[in-house]
Amino acid sequence: MRAKHNRCLPEGDGDKLWAYTTVGAALVEIEFTTPRRGNQKARSVHQHLWGRSVEITDGQRERITAICIIAREVGAPTGVKPIELHLLTTRPGVTLEQVVGLIEWYRARWEIELDFHVLRMDMKSKRYNCRASIV
Repeated sequence: MRAKHNRCLPEGDGDKLWAYTTVGAALVEIEFTTPRRGNQKARSVHQHLWGRSVEITDGQRERITAICIIAREVGAPTGVKPIELHLLTTRPGVTLEQVVGLIEWYRARWEIELDFHVLRMDMKSKRYNCRASIV
């Protein structure tokens, strides 16, 4: 799942989830091309990936062991917000290949959501009016 909040870790030493995960060198660098969206041109994206086992709380004082995966864009063009993803998974024993695979799955989901958004906007702009008629 996507991690929206930079949680405090339960150890109580003030560590935050994203800083804790990105300590040290990235595991790998990936490259992909983002498709054209609205006024934004398609562009090449380079991201560093980190993955680290963490313990977080479930909101009810219980601890959950999870893998935090962070994909952070490096070298984004001037004036463009860098693409950064924060994901959490409870899959045990995540390998480097699985970390890359999970990011690929998430990017595919993201592309599908963008396609549905474009389709909805197109339908609204054409003001489709569906009426049933009885013959």
